[in-house]
Amino acid sequence: MTKIQQIHETAVGAAKDFKKGESRLLQALLDVDKERVYDRMAYSSFHTYCVEALHLSDTQAYTYVGITRKMREVPELKVMIDKGEIHTTNARRVVPHLTPTNKDVWLKKAKELPQRALDKELKIHFPDKFPQEKIHLAVSPELESKLERVKDLLSQKMGKACTLEEAISSMADLFLKKADPLQRKLVAQPSVRTQVAKRDVAQCTFITPTGKRRSSRRWLHVHHKTPRAFGGADTLENLTTLCSTHHKYLHAGEASLPGRFFHILEGAHKV
Repeated sequence: MTKIQQIHETAVGAAKDFKKGESRLLQALLDVDKERVYDRMAYSSFHTYCVEALHLSDTQAYTYVGITRKMREVPELKVMIDKGEIHTTNARRVVPHLTPTNKDVWLKKAKELPQRALDKELKIHFPDKFPQEKIHLAVSPELESKLERVKDLLSQKMGKACTLEEAISSMADLFLKKADPLQRKLVAQPSVRTQVAKRDVAQCTFITPTGKRRSSRRWLHVHHKTPRAFGGADTLENLTTLCSTHHKYLHAGEASLPGRFFHILEGAHKV
């Protein structure tokens, strides 16, 4: 076994142990809550017990207490956490909205959706629980002046006073329209790089050992499958999109990375 494989297997094992540990902790907390151990040991609350007796952080205490009490109301939540089907990160997000009535829908979403997608779903269905996010940003006088000018121009165009949010949204739309390869209109003869970006959905085509495609959309490079030095052409078929990390590994000739650890998505345009 190579060094890279050993590190990988160690990480996988540690992750499994961590998940098992969380499952055991939740079962212990269920027993603590059922028998009201915190009362009998003179702690003021379940949360205080978790912080002072178990030495969890405030955030961890809120998370585990919330999940524990919801598991008593919806036992299926515990079953899915024990099986590793739902991570506590997603469980924490659905707990405030999970009921015996809607459990089938939201347990399925918590199991299948990544964190960001789950948050979007929750915001759509429970908008009152998600107040509009506030961003606090310190800007230079020069940028403030530019923002005010954008607001003036947009107000003139809209025929009403423009808000800062509308100004920023308008600037974002304009930038994406010009700079995002996914939003560019294909001309009669688009550049090969633009075609590669559209085919690969501007996303790294590296495939993980579990068969999952990399989600990275930053620090992207266009890679020649057959290097130029060996006659590789700048054609759509010979080019693919890689993030800087995997591009670096490939060009560094990492012999210690077995084939199953590095695979480029073939026919990315089909994804």
